[in-house]
Amino acid sequence: MAYLQAGFALEYTPEYFYEIEDTDLKFIADNYKNKGVSFTQWVDGIRFFGNHDDEVIIVMSNEQLFYSSASQEHFDELDKVLSKLGTEL
Repeated sequence: MAYLQAGFALEYTPEYFYEIEDTDLKFIADNYKNKGVSFTQWVDGIRFFGNHDDEVIIVMSNEQLFYSSASQEHFDELDKVLSKLGTEL
C-alpha cells in the first residue's frame, strides 16, 4: 500500500494518467525493476516498478500508467521515456 500512496504523495508527478498497450507494459517490465509488491485482487491488479528507491511506476489493470518521484532528476528520467508510452487520459 505504501507504493500506491507514494505514487500520489511524491513531489514530482505527471499531469496525466496514461492508457498503455501490451507492448508498453512489456517495455516497462523489461526496463524497470519490479518492486516485488502487487495487488492482485483490487482493480484487476496493480503492479509497481522503478529503478530507484525514490520513484514508483504504477501499472493498474495492465492498462493504466502513473509514475512519480521524490527527485526532480529521477522524475525527468522517467518522464522522458514514459510520457511517450500510451495515450494521455
